[in-house]
Amino acid sequence: MNANRLSRFHFAALTALTLTVFACAFSEANDLLVLNNATSPGVLRYDGNTGAFVGKFASFSGTPYSMTFGPDGNLYVGTSTNISRYDGQTGALLNVLVPTTNGTTNPRPLDMTFGPDGNLYVTGAGNKPVWRFNGSTGQFIDAFTTLVLGSQPEGLTFGADGNLYVADRFNVDRYNGITGAFMNHFAGASSALENAGEVRFGPDGNLYVVGNSLLKFNGKTGAFLSNLQSIGGEDFAFGLDGNLYVSGFPGIDRYSTSGTLNNFVHSGSGGLSSPSAIVFIPEPGTTLVMGSLFMILLRRRRLGGNAQPTWPPSPLANCPS
Repeated sequence: MNANRLSRFHFAALTALTLTVFACAFSEANDLLVLNNATSPGVLRYDGNTGAFVGKFASFSGTPYSMTFGPDGNLYVGTSTNISRYDGQTGALLNVLVPTTNGTTNPRPLDMTFGPDGNLYVTGAGNKPVWRFNGSTGQFIDAFTTLVLGSQPEGLTFGADGNLYVADRFNVDRYNGITGAFMNHFAGASSALENAGEVRFGPDGNLYVVGNSLLKFNGKTGAFLSNLQSIGGEDFAFGLDGNLYVSGFPGIDRYSTSGTLNNFVHSGSGGLSSPSAIVFIPEPGTTLVMGSLFMILLRRRRLGGNAQPTWPPSPLANCPS
């Protein structure tokens, strides 16, 4: 076999292998994690495509409240005991990031998210500000927001504008993402929004808020758009498929992009009885995999090869278990 044919053969094999690895990573990344408050509480894992129970991902102590992935790819779980950090792929406990009494007067983490600065922002119960912690060490930094009269922050998220949006019972308030200064009641005033809890921006750029129901607001103006009629929802997340997943009394419901609803994970599956926070496992190693593919393509171009690889009929069939 001459050198040129050998190089083209290597390109075909390596490209197929790279895309297989990428497909495997994407498949695993699609898995759904659910914070379950049951007799034996834990983080449960479900297949993101079928909803089938995969296994118990992690264990914790205390009453669970919130869960999020950090920029380091690890999972952070907030309970009445602490905020702990877990390996984002294996679920192994890495360390306690924020102890119960680390600088705050209310350690109950109702919701948390990482900001553009890499720090961790946490809401507590009652008339409390948004707390800010160092995202690497867990050291308490400050009370980031200045409270508005009667404010009871629960859910929070950062918008594409860099500002912080906080669900505050009957409104979604907007705070300056750098200074923490209150800006305005962004959404909710004229939409019958009640008991506003979790708040997220969707892939469509709009703002979604779960309270007595699940409401959608214009992500730029805050204008009310629609009521998705989800009753009893505790938390929600957007999947890699663009669909909306809501946890609550019946288990995990899925809203398709066309607006249809189905029960994705049934109550009782894998011991699911009282689901709260849900997150999808972020895609691991995307930069590395795509970088490898880029180098393969670059090498092929330099060699002048034009062979086309024969793709396996189902790359996922070659994924390691």
